[in-house]
Amino acid sequence: MIGYAELHCVSNFSFLRGASHPAELVTRAHELGYRALALTDECSMAGVVRAHEAARALPEGQRLRLIVGAEFRCSEGLQLVLLAPDQRAYSELCRLITRARRRAAKGCYALMQADLETGLDHCLALWLPPPDGAAAAGRALAEGQWLGERFPGRAWLAVELHRGAGDRARLAHCLELARLCALPAVAAGDVHMHRRNRRRRVAFQSRRFEFLSVPVKWCRGPQRRTPRRHVDQQPLGCGAGIRSIRPQFRRNAHFQSAGSGREHLPQPRTALTRRCAEHSVSL
Repeated sequence: MIGYAELHCVSNFSFLRGASHPAELVTRAHELGYRALALTDECSMAGVVRAHEAARALPEGQRLRLIVGAEFRCSEGLQLVLLAPDQRAYSELCRLITRARRRAAKGCYALMQADLETGLDHCLALWLPPPDGAAAAGRALAEGQWLGERFPGRAWLAVELHRGAGDRARLAHCLELARLCALPAVAAGDVHMHRRNRRRRVAFQSRRFEFLSVPVKWCRGPQRRTPRRHVDQQPLGCGAGIRSIRPQFRRNAHFQSAGSGREHLPQPRTALTRRCAEHSVSL
């Protein structure tokens, strides 16, 4: 397997989104030979200790590298993941989380783009661009250019494909945005669970439809089908644009491997080959 790291992964500490414990995600990533895993719960470090304990319990010499980070959504609409490559970045990230949490009621947070202007000089940023569409095109371009200026040499555009009908268009849109904003593109997966059988736990917990207010067992109607966001074998979403994305992150010391491209940790060679064949990409 190529050196491979998932750079965008949430656990069940991201309430109404993640479905797996941090230890389950770490263990599954190790089973599949991942080089590293970034735990990036939304404005939270709550799962880091359990993930660290699970990583330390792995056999000596085979330990998975755990990357600490967090996901944020600003009030202006900007969405990004911040990663901490060292102790200084970790301190900066913790201060930002504290500031955002103290502004809002318990269980919520409030963050503005202005909060990212200072105090994050050692963090790395993965930009999660908005969905395709003419209405969002202007905002997306402005966001990407702003991030490039705010995090010079430390910002990437995350390409996340979830085996949808619009993957080809989404990939082209993201790569064009990366070119216009002068940002390198890197594949990520937005992982929510370690195995696909956990999907039923997030049937009503999608990013776009966070409306769960009663236990799922009380609901009698059909459940909404969610994208595949579990840990599986080798990256498959990045296969669609592997020729375009891989050269970008290979030149970067911080990111030596790409994320998955669907919302689970994908399985090795067969899945990648199948995904590439679907998009007529040769390896």
